[in-house]
Amino acid sequence: MLVAGGAMAQDKKMMKPSISVNGYSEAIVGGILDESLDVGESSTSAPDVRSDAEIYFNGRATLDSGMKVHAHIQLEGMEHHSGGDTVDEYF
Repeated sequence: MLVAGGAMAQDKKMMKPSISVNGYSEAIVGGILDESLDVGESSTSAPDVRSDAEIYFNGRATLDSGMKVHAHIQLEGMEHHSGGDTVDEYF
């Protein structure tokens, strides 16, 4: 009975592997309103759009030896802005 109780207590200490996925996305639109133009003339400035997005992958686990393992990877969501390198940070 004592051995089974010890094994159950050890199982409670072990953390099952877990993975979470989260991130963010943001966009800003700007433009110029030129009120100095005469009636009938149109402004040639186009709206300026800036955007950014990232996806975060987080992993955690506790090994049988008790060692804790953490992983974090940031993936760029706006690939055309990052110059082809889509993994931003990792550890």
